[in-house]
Amino acid sequence: RVADLSTDSRFLNRAGDRAAGDLAGIACCVVPIRSGDSVIGTLSAERRLPAGGDGVLEADTALLGRAAELIAE
Repeated sequence: RVADLSTDSRFLNRAGDRAAGDLAGIACCVVPIRSGDSVIGTLSAERRLPAGGDGVLEADTALLGRAAELIAE
């Protein structure tokens, strides 16, 4: 989980199609899609978080995790 893409050095913006200002306040969640012991893909989502939205980010990550489990079945 990344709470703010504009302040996290792990987000590389390789395509360069998003201005730094557009990334401010945008959170990103990424979860693995697993089949047995193998990771067969990932599922990700971004959203603008409200102030103090850490609980929202946790809930989003949990929802993505459940969706990843369904996809893997």
